[in-house]
Amino acid sequence: MKIGVDYYPEQWDRSLWEQDVCRMKEAGVEIVRMAEFAWSCLEPREGVYDFSWLDAIIDLFEANGIEVFLCTPTCTPPQWLFEKYPEVIQVDKSGQRIPIGIRGHRCLNNALYREKCTQIITKMVEHYREKSCVTGYQIDNELEANHCCCPTCIQKFQEFVKKKYKIIESVNQAYGNRVWSGEYTDFSQIKPPFGPFQTWLNPSYMLDFNRYASQSTVEYVEFQRELIHSLDPKAVITTNNWLCENMPDFYDMFEKLDFVSYDNYPTTNLPKDIETLYSHAFHLDLMRGIKKKNFWIMEQLSGGLGSWTPMSETVYPGMLKGYSLQAMAHGADTILHFRWRTAVAGAEMFWHGIIDHNNVLGRRYEEFKELCQTMKKLSYLDGSIIKNKVAILYSSEQEYGFKIQPQVEGMHYFTQLKAYHDAFTCLGVGVDIVDAKSDLDEYTLVVAPTMYISDKTLESHFKKYVKQGGHLVLTNRSGVKDTNNQCIMSPLPTVFSEITGAIVKEYNPIGEKEECIEIRSEKWKNICDRQNDQSNSHLSALSEPEGNEKNHKNMQSDQESLDLSVLFESDHNETDHKDMQSDQGSLYLSALSEAECNRINGGKRESSTQKRYIQSCHLWCDILDPKQAEALAVYGTDFYEGAAAITQNSYYEGIGYYVGTVPDRRGMISFAKLLLENASIPYMESLPYGVEVTERRNDTKSWELYFNNTMHKQHFDVIVRHKDQTVKKHTLDLQPFEMKILEK
Repeated sequence: MKIGVDYYPEQWDRSLWEQDVCRMKEAGVEIVRMAEFAWSCLEPREGVYDFSWLDAIIDLFEANGIEVFLCTPTCTPPQWLFEKYPEVIQVDKSGQRIPIGIRGHRCLNNALYREKCTQIITKMVEHYREKSCVTGYQIDNELEANHCCCPTCIQKFQEFVKKKYKIIESVNQAYGNRVWSGEYTDFSQIKPPFGPFQTWLNPSYMLDFNRYASQSTVEYVEFQRELIHSLDPKAVITTNNWLCENMPDFYDMFEKLDFVSYDNYPTTNLPKDIETLYSHAFHLDLMRGIKKKNFWIMEQLSGGLGSWTPMSETVYPGMLKGYSLQAMAHGADTILHFRWRTAVAGAEMFWHGIIDHNNVLGRRYEEFKELCQTMKKLSYLDGSIIKNKVAILYSSEQEYGFKIQPQVEGMHYFTQLKAYHDAFTCLGVGVDIVDAKSDLDEYTLVVAPTMYISDKTLESHFKKYVKQGGHLVLTNRSGVKDTNNQCIMSPLPTVFSEITGAIVKEYNPIGEKEECIEIRSEKWKNICDRQNDQSNSHLSALSEPEGNEKNHKNMQSDQESLDLSVLFESDHNETDHKDMQSDQGSLYLSALSEAECNRINGGKRESSTQKRYIQSCHLWCDILDPKQAEALAVYGTDFYEGAAAITQNSYYEGIGYYVGTVPDRRGMISFAKLLLENASIPYMESLPYGVEVTERRNDTKSWELYFNNTMHKQHFDVIVRHKDQTVKKHTLDLQPFEMKILEK
């Protein structure tokens, strides 16, 4: 594992370079990333190249034993290029060329732009391919799906559609163009989605445009990868990913790259909304799942953020180090902090780096130095990986479909994935977020939220998994559309109905209106009762699946008997956190009192001796006909009171679940426990909220990493089963943003 920084020598006077390199070496920097915005310095005039300044700084790094990772500078073409060749500038959806002066405002498909990219990349790679300290290349910077609407891209989109459908009649059929007299008579009539009324446009056409836009970016990445590889076969190649509004298909984009890299900017002011606290853990798990292997962070939070937006709060003590350790715990093997120096000019001058404008080595530098030392102590984790038994499926197709036609106010694709990730994470269960088309055999439990766009291939993929004993969770808005983004004329969830054993009779998009479900499953009720019984307990005990006998005869309470390997110390004041209880039981009681049941059920009176298990739900209600499935929960309100809401179906050797609604957070957590117990996956019954647990392992050892992602101290006990089958209890005290590691 390596720690490093992003450095922009072209933005600083040369008199600072040696000082910077010495300070980096003193801090423990092992790798630097450079040159993604340096095209104008590398080619100040067309065909005139100057690598002398870059040679000088690379020589300094090499002399100090620091590795260099270069970037192709193609995100920011120089002004002379735009002035001489204005056709390379992107055109927006209003049909206007984007004003120059920002970044990323070039057309990825333009042939002349590609030619200029080829020239600068060739010069760079040829110049440094014999330089041993230059180990690899980042392609461009923070690429989005290509939504350019210039003449070149219009032609490219038309070619994409023609290649896919061959004849115009097939396009009209696939798009359902008889609606609103939309039939095409020639491919030349097919244009990108111009104009302001995007949600009024044909959804089938819009899905194809999103596919084309993603493919354009993927082809651009492959163009650069092939070029670099042809010039320097030994170089490792990646591109830095980020989560933006117009994301390309990650799995396609990184398929031929050596590893995934990501720009990681956790929030500096922790959300008061507890449902978003694990969002950054979700993002990191998503990055690791793209290639199902460890990844790099190319830009890591170093200070307060602000440039084109107002400034955020600064990083609190422990955040800079803690968030890097969080990334490492989720699979990041190399972490580069953005940026070494805070810029004094340009749009990013308040996107704070490690060193402030005053050039003083302050608090953040000292914390970064401490991080570098800690990462060296963690060298025993080198080569370790993360393997989980639970997966959540992601698909760009589903995301595009949801954005094209939002289903109900407040319901977003990523929100559905995060709800399940949140529930598993707060139970101490690691999750892989992987491609819906990927091999699922390694997972015991798979959650497939909102498989909105479906086909026979996906149906067969899921059937094979469940038939072989897998547990699959499907949710509302699954099987709605075919791959042409047209509704399937069959009872929902259409192609998945055989797996779920239930169908949707009718649905009600309720949005933020609160309704409720009543649990009918006895096992689920027992889980709720256990949650209540533990409301005053602070023991994160390992919950054994039903039927497994707990064996605690070997339990040892002496913490000294296990080497904690690394204790990450920090000095923080305890903050008032009355609103953030440290155990789930007190937050998420699932068996409500009679008065609460009456309130939720519109004032209906219940017997004082009757105990009902009521939980809130919102956004969507599929009214289910269970057919051969078991109703785990039914609706407790509205005209469909008593109708099945959540079902479970035995399918060959496995289980297919269907979740017709969106339970509230406490309901999601108790449901996650049911899923885990049915799949014989252990979990932590009452892990303090905000503590993340991940596991890294190699061929001989494994480690549990506990990270406190809150502003207050956490004190709790954990029970760890070790390789020799002994079970030991450990008491953990975590300061804000602190991590501790237990060897299993």
